[in-house]
Amino acid sequence: MEPPPEVQKKLIEAVSDPALGMHRYMPNAGYEDVREEIGAYLKQRTSLPFTSNHVFMTVGCAGG
Repeated sequence: MEPPPEVQKKLIEAVSDPALGMHRYMPNAGYEDVREEIGAYLKQRTSLPFTSNHVFMTVGCAGG
């Protein structure tokens, strides 16, 4: 069965709106703002000079 027309319309709107920014690939190392937060957390937690350049995010161990 096909979804109701209202659902189809909303799905098309969701994938067509570039302002949402949710339908794209992330950079290979991960989103910069997330990496910055993780680097700051590691720096605070360990007293070592971590930055976002020390953080690389993957989608699993095979990617890592």
